[in-house]
Amino acid sequence: VFGVTKLTALVVSSTVLSAVVGLALQDVLKNLIAAMALQSERAFASGDWLLVDGRPARVVDMSWRITHLRDSEGHDLFEPNAALVMQRLTNLGAGERPVGWSVRVGLPYSAPPQRVKAALRAAAHGAPGVVDEPAPRAFLESYGDSAIQYRLRVWTREVHHLLRFADGVNSR
Repeated sequence: VFGVTKLTALVVSSTVLSAVVGLALQDVLKNLIAAMALQSERAFASGDWLLVDGRPARVVDMSWRITHLRDSEGHDLFEPNAALVMQRLTNLGAGERPVGWSVRVGLPYSAPPQRVKAALRAAAHGAPGVVDEPAPRAFLESYGDSAIQYRLRVWTREVHHLLRFADGVNSR
């Protein structure tokens, strides 16, 4: 009876110890598994620009626990890998290939749509950072209460200056 009591105490204490260690390592294991998933899927690499919560940030480095990002204002962000896996990320790349960007414009009903679309395309061609191929495209998107909504799609390789690029297109 004495041996059974010792064995029961040993099993109970090792079970409790295992639970405590398991709970303590839960976040570490989540981040490690997330890092392995990100690496195996090749979702992004160092130098790529991501949209994280709608903000552009460049991937500086990735470890087993965190991904080091730097936003366009020079702020360093250290995002746990498990959190990155749960977010919807947009990988803009490192600038080797052009990426599309949309600008929406509301104009009065008195402006003829064909002239508006031609003017939007012409303005986009002169904006800094816009690439020739694919060519800018303008679309009549919807008829609003007080304006016709147009969408201008432009392409750039300057993902590292996305806000400046959008400002240049919007200003033209």
